[in-house]
Amino acid sequence: MKGALPRNVQKNQEDSWVSEDVWRMEIYISLGILSLGLLAVLAVSSLPSVSDRLSWREFTCIQVPEGGPHTALCRFSPCVFASRLKAKA
Repeated sequence: MKGALPRNVQKNQEDSWVSEDVWRMEIYISLGILSLGLLAVLAVSSLPSVSDRLSWREFTCIQVPEGGPHTALCRFSPCVFASRLKAKA
């Protein structure tokens, strides 16, 4: 996006809004924020002072269902960003 401004000035374009790039970046950032939120919940529940106060059922209720989606989000977020690079190649 940084290099697009001089090109738009040379081409005399007023609007440099590329809808596909904007949506891709919004999805990339949103997935990153969701992933960071899930990571924070997993990290806090893994602290010894917190996990000692939780029963085994509560601990597994937090750790097991969130571990898989967190891993998927962490892997899918860079794929969304890299799809732009692959589409242009």
